Amino acid sequence: MTGRIGRQISLLFLFVLAGVARAFFLGGHKATPAAIGGGGFLPSSGPVQAWTTTSLSSSAVYTSSSLYAAVGSVMEKPVKMPETDSGENKKVFERLFVQLSKETSEIPQASLDEALALAARGRSWSRAMKLLRLPTARPTRDQYHMAIVACKRAQHKWRQALELIDEAVARGLQPNATSFQEVMSICAVAQRPKEAVSVLDRMGKAGVNAGLSSYNIAVSALAHQGQWKKALKIITYMEKQAVWPDTKTYTSAMEACAKAGEWQRALLLLEEMVAQKGVPPSTPTYNAAMRACVVGGQDDRALAFLDEMLRKGVGVDEDSFGIAIKACEGAKRKDKALELWQEEMPRQSLPPSLPPLEALLRVLVKTEREVESWPAACAIIDALPPSSPSSSSPSLTQADGAMALVRAARSLQLPAEGPGEEGVVGKYVVGKLLAAGRVGEAVRLCSEEDRLGFAVMREGGREGGSEESVACLGVLLQWREAVRMRQGAGPCAKPDLVRTRLEMEMKESGVLGKEDEEMNAVKALCEDGELDAAIERIRSKGGKPRPSVVNLAMEYAVVIFKDVAAAKKILEIPGAGSRPFYNRALRVAAAAKRWGTVASLQKKMTMNGIVSDAETFLQLIVGSTEAESLTRVQRYHHQMEKEGFATEPAHAVALMAFYNDKRKYSLSLAVFQEQVARNSEAGGEQREEMTRLALEACAIGGLWEEVQEIAAAARLSVEEDAAARTALLEAMARAGGMVGEVEKRVRGLESGKSLDVAAGNALLRAYQVEGRVEEATSTLQAMESGLFSVPPSAASYEIVMAALAATGVAEREAEAASLFARQQPPSSEGFRLALTCLCRGGRYKEALGLLPALGETCNVDPSDNLLKAAMKAALGMGTKESLPALRKLAASSPSSSAL
Repeated sequence: MTGRIGRQISLLFLFVLAGVARAFFLGGHKATPAAIGGGGFLPSSGPVQAWTTTSLSSSAVYTSSSLYAAVGSVMEKPVKMPETDSGENKKVFERLFVQLSKETSEIPQASLDEALALAARGRSWSRAMKLLRLPTARPTRDQYHMAIVACKRAQHKWRQALELIDEAVARGLQPNATSFQEVMSICAVAQRPKEAVSVLDRMGKAGVNAGLSSYNIAVSALAHQGQWKKALKIITYMEKQAVWPDTKTYTSAMEACAKAGEWQRALLLLEEMVAQKGVPPSTPTYNAAMRACVVGGQDDRALAFLDEMLRKGVGVDEDSFGIAIKACEGAKRKDKALELWQEEMPRQSLPPSLPPLEALLRVLVKTEREVESWPAACAIIDALPPSSPSSSSPSLTQADGAMALVRAARSLQLPAEGPGEEGVVGKYVVGKLLAAGRVGEAVRLCSEEDRLGFAVMREGGREGGSEESVACLGVLLQWREAVRMRQGAGPCAKPDLVRTRLEMEMKESGVLGKEDEEMNAVKALCEDGELDAAIERIRSKGGKPRPSVVNLAMEYAVVIFKDVAAAKKILEIPGAGSRPFYNRALRVAAAAKRWGTVASLQKKMTMNGIVSDAETFLQLIVGSTEAESLTRVQRYHHQMEKEGFATEPAHAVALMAFYNDKRKYSLSLAVFQEQVARNSEAGGEQREEMTRLALEACAIGGLWEEVQEIAAAARLSVEEDAAARTALLEAMARAGGMVGEVEKRVRGLESGKSLDVAAGNALLRAYQVEGRVEEATSTLQAMESGLFSVPPSAASYEIVMAALAATGVAEREAEAASLFARQQPPSSEGFRLALTCLCRGGRYKEALGLLPALGETCNVDPSDNLLKAAMKAALGMGTKESLPALRKLAASSPSSSAL
C-alpha cells in the first residue's frame, strides 16, 4: 500500500518538480552530533545546575498516579483565557494555600494534589511554584508536571516551566517524557525555539529517551521562526538515533523552508519524503509546499500544484484555497481567485472561512485606483449569512467578512474607509458590525481610523441616510469631539503635549544659543503650513542639518499635519537619513497613532540598509505608550526581545506603568522580573519606581504574598510604608477569602489614626469580591456620613456600583445607577456603569439622558468604553427613536458649531 501511494504521489508532483535543478544540493542536511551541538541544536553548556534548599530531602520520592485522572480537564490547551478561573475557584484555592502554608508537619499528598489541581485549573503558576517550595512539602514528579501545566495555561510561562523541570531533575524525581514535552510545547508557543530545542539536551542528561514526539515539537518550534537549517539538522540527527521522521516531521521542516522562502528545498523535501523514504504526505504537507512556492514568488507553480491536487482527488482544505488565492494576488489573476472562492470551494463541500476570504479580499482591493474592486469585495461579504445559524457550529458571518476587509486594506496600507472622500466602504463595515451587535469593534475601529471616523461623523449629520445605526454612532462621535473640544478650552484646558514639546525644544535651543534664527524661521514656516518651504530651507543650508531643526520639522509633519510624504522628504535631506533621525521619526509617528507611517518608515529604513537597533524598538514602544495602544506596545516589545535587545530600566518603568494602567499585571511583573534577573544597574529613583509599579501590579492581580516578598526585598515595611501597605490591602481584597484579615488591618489603621482613602477602598473591594453587597453599601454610607474616618472618593462609588451591578438583580442595578448622582467627582467608569445598569433594566431613555451631564464636567473623558455603552443604549431604544434625541444632544453641545 505504501509503495502504491508513493508511486501515485510521485506522478502527481512530477511536473511540479520538473523545473527544479537536480544539482541543487540539500545543504545543511548532514550533521555530526558535535556539529549539531555547536550550531545551536544541542547546547554544549555544562550540566544543569542543581536547585538546592535546606528543606530538600533527596530520598523523599512519592508517587501520585491518580492526579492525572483527577484533573484531566486542565490538560487542554488554553485559548486567550484570563489568568484565573471563576472567583469561587480562586477563593477556594487561597483558603487552601493559606492552610497548607501554616502546616508544621509534612503536607499530605492528597491535599497537595488538590491545591496543585486548583492552581493548574486557575492558571496560577506562581502559586503552584510556591506550593512545591513550601518547607513541609515533599512533591512528586506528577505534582511537578501539574505545576508545569499551570505555567502552560498561564500564557505559556516558559522561563518558569524550564525552572520547574530543572528543579525536578535536581531533586532526583526523574520527570517522564510527557513533562519534558509539555515544557517544549510551552517554549514553542512562546516562540522560543532555542529554549525548546535545549530541552532535548536536558532529556539526554536526565536519561530520558527523546522519542519522535519530542523531536517533532522541536522541529515545529524552529518552523515558526523559519530556521530551516536547524530543522534539517534535527532530522539528520534523528535518523542517526534510529528515530525515523514521520509526516509531521517533514511537514514542519517544509514549513520552515516556506517561512524562509526556500521553495526549492521544500519541494525536494517532499520528493525525498515520498519517493525515497515512503512517508505518506498529508494535506498540510501539500499546503506547506504550496506556501513555499508562494513565498518564493512561484505563484503559477503554486496554482498548478492546486489544480493537480484537485484533478487527482487529493484532499484539500480551507488553508489550501487560502494559499492558492494568495498566489492569485501575486499572479494578478483576479478571475481565478473568484473562481476558486465561488465555484471550486463549494464543489469541494468547503464552507466559507477566513483564510481564503482574507486572501480574496486582498486580491480585490489591492489596487486602490480600481474603485470597482471595492463594491466587488462588498458583494462577496453580502453573500455571507448575517449571523451564525448555530452557536454550536459557528460559521463565517457578514461582520466577520467586514473585519476581514479592514485587515486586508490595512495589510496593503490602504484606507480602511475605501477610496473617495465619502468613505462608503467604511460606513458599510461599521454598519455590518453594528447589525451584528459588535458595538465595541465598531467604536474602536472609528477611533483607530481617523478618516473612517470622520466619514461616520458625516453620516450622523446627513438627513435621510440609509444606515440609521451608523448615523447614531456618527452623532455620538460628533458629541464626543464636541465634549473634548470644550474640555480642551477654558477652565477644562489641558496642555497640548506636542506644542509643549516643541516649545521646550525651542527653549533649549535658545539656552544653547545655536542657530536661533534658523529654528525660528523653520518654525514660522511650519506654523503657516509651508512644510515644503521649511524642508527646502533646511536642505539649502548645506552640510549636516542640526538635529533639533530636523526633529522640529518632523513633529510638525507627522503629528500636526499628518503628512507622510513630508516626513519622507525630511529623511531624504542629506545628513538626515541616519538611524537616530529615523528613530525619532518612528517615535513621533507612533505617538500620533500614524501606524501606516510607522510601517512606511520601517520599510524605508530597510531599503536604505539601516538596521533597527535597541533604540529603534524603544522609541516605538515609548511612542505606542503615548498613543495608549496595547497591541502595538506588545508587538514592538516582543520584536525587541526576539531580536535579542535588552529592556533598559528607564523604558522598563514606562512599560510597567503602561501595563498597570491597562490592568495587564502579569506583563508588568514579567518586565520587573527580567530587570531583577539581569541585576539591572538602575539608578535609585528608577529602582524605587520599578518597585512601586511592581507592588501596584501585584495589587491588581491579588498577589498579596508577592507584595510582601517585593517589599521585603526593597526593605519596605508593609505596616509603615504607605505604598506597600496600600498594595498589600488591595491584593488581599482582590484575592478573595480574606475579608476578615482586611477588616482587621483597616480597624488597626483607624485606631492608630493612619487610615487613608486607599485603605477604605480596599475594604470596599474585599466586600465586592466576596459579593457582600450589604456591607459594601453600608460602609459607603458610613464614609458619606462621616461615621468612617475617611470620606469616599470617586473610586469608592465605582467599587460599590460594580458590586451592585454584579448581582444581576434589577433593584440593585437601579441602586447602582442612582449612586452615580452622588459620585463626586464623576468618573468615566461611573458613567459607564450607570449606563450599563440602566440599559440592563431597559431604561434606555434615562441612559441617554445622562450624556449631557458628561459635557458639563472636566475630568471625565468620553472613552471608547463609555461610547460603547451609549451606543448600546441607542440600539436598545431603537435607532428611529434615539437618532433625533442624539442629534438634539449634539446640537446643544457648547462646541458643536466648531465641528
